[in-house]
Amino acid sequence: MSEQLIVPTTGEVISADDPVGCLRVLSEIRDLETQLRELKGALTQALAEEFTRQGTKTLELGEVKAELRGGSEVVWDVEILEQLRAAGLPDARMDALVTTEISYKVNARVAKQLAAANEAYAEIIERAQTTIPKAVYVVVKK
Repeated sequence: MSEQLIVPTTGEVISADDPVGCLRVLSEIRDLETQLRELKGALTQALAEEFTRQGTKTLELGEVKAELRGGSEVVWDVEILEQLRAAGLPDARMDALVTTEISYKVNARVAKQLAAANEAYAEIIERAQTTIPKAVYVVVKK
């Protein structure tokens, strides 16, 4: 017996064994998600305008309290900031202003080659790996 899925917006019952029906409902849900995101954006904008009109980041509307958060993010051009050194900024202050971040990426192809070439390497490489499941998704093209 196949699993029966209930579409919450319509109450329709669909069989998990019905790929045509599943694809149709998935497409409808994605369309609804798009509409909801657009509405959410419009509602957020309307409320942001009310926050601005009232000159506050907090609104109390009846028993509901709302806070306006976010807004903008500052992105720094470190090359321009380097000009501070020429303007006389001491190295210690520059080091406090700008810090270095390093990230590592493992080349899976090289790891496989190393593991195939040496058992000791293979054991270490095996211990260094963790497989984390990812959600699956279906791309719908119209």
